[in-house]
Amino acid sequence: MLYRINEPLLSVIIPVYNVEAYLNKCIKSVVRQTYQNLEIILVDDGSIDGCGRICDEWKKKDPRIRVLHKKNGGSTSARQQGFRLAVGDYVACVDSDDWIEADMYEYLMGIAVASNSDIVTSGLIRDYKNHSIIENEKINAGIYGGDTLYHLLRHVIKTNHFFDSQINMHITNKIFRKERLIKYQMDVPLDAKIGEDADVIYPYIFESKKIAVSGKCFYHYVVRNDSIMGTSITHKESMKIMKDIFDKCIVRNENKIENMKEQLSQVHTFFMCMSDPDSIFRINGGMLYPFSQINPQDKVILYGAGRFGKAIKGVIESQNYCEIVAWADKVKGEGLIYPENISEYYFDKVILAVINATVADDIENYLIHLGINKQKICRINL
Repeated sequence: MLYRINEPLLSVIIPVYNVEAYLNKCIKSVVRQTYQNLEIILVDDGSIDGCGRICDEWKKKDPRIRVLHKKNGGSTSARQQGFRLAVGDYVACVDSDDWIEADMYEYLMGIAVASNSDIVTSGLIRDYKNHSIIENEKINAGIYGGDTLYHLLRHVIKTNHFFDSQINMHITNKIFRKERLIKYQMDVPLDAKIGEDADVIYPYIFESKKIAVSGKCFYHYVVRNDSIMGTSITHKESMKIMKDIFDKCIVRNENKIENMKEQLSQVHTFFMCMSDPDSIFRINGGMLYPFSQINPQDKVILYGAGRFGKAIKGVIESQNYCEIVAWADKVKGEGLIYPENISEYYFDKVILAVINATVADDIENYLIHLGINKQKICRINL
């Protein structure tokens, strides 16, 4: 491994499990980085498709690549094994079904070295089957330390609408100091199935002295229907795990975060929505929780065909609360209409069955562009 002047070694950890169709594109995007001083660690987490073979083939092509084959233990286990192997000054993570722009690490590492920041973050690009959404950070590009960091931490979770974090809670679109991140990563329980990124990011940023925001988007998050987030698995135990981690984080940093207890309650609800949406949506005294804007007997367009949308649909239909006149999504599917066809229907409200605030913003703006009255668009309001 060659070290260049002013180029610290960056360890890139890629947990791999049954993503044969995506893996080559992922690895290629890391290998072709313009920042060359990389250590690339592929952790094959007991894949039963061709991923193990693909990892070994890439190892032969590039001496910077290290491969570990292990018994399946989950993404947290694989990531922790990668951290144990890493020897870089800085560390980054990439999910094996995603990919990154060629200049991502050159840009982020340049900021890290110049500013001596503990973390450098970028936005990300959500790649759906037939469209993409750019998700920028909600704060201006720059270096945050001292008073500016104090202010940022107090308002890192915005409360103007449901769970809108000013810093994206993905671990994969950032670089970190390895010796600091590893202690938080190793604290994540192996049975955590959801929110494991937030379990690392929140404690890390609250205890950082300097944070850098690049103002760029380099990371392509590929949205798959067959990913773990798209399954019907519930993760109630993971909710307890996250709450315990957040509570410890709050106790250690009460002098920095002050009003964060109320804001972090939105975090808990956010992950409950993702892990077990059927436990969230209900009819309370003539109100559709958490969409209090929807009145009984309204005619509604339901937008969103994921687990979140299916949960709302099930509650509305089982309770005969209001009438769903159409079900819309940008992704083609049985029983769905495209958003461009919404105006063909008579309706009182459009329910945005979307958890992510940035994605909801994008959809809301698009619907307004199509001529739909903003007052008819209903979002989560806890």
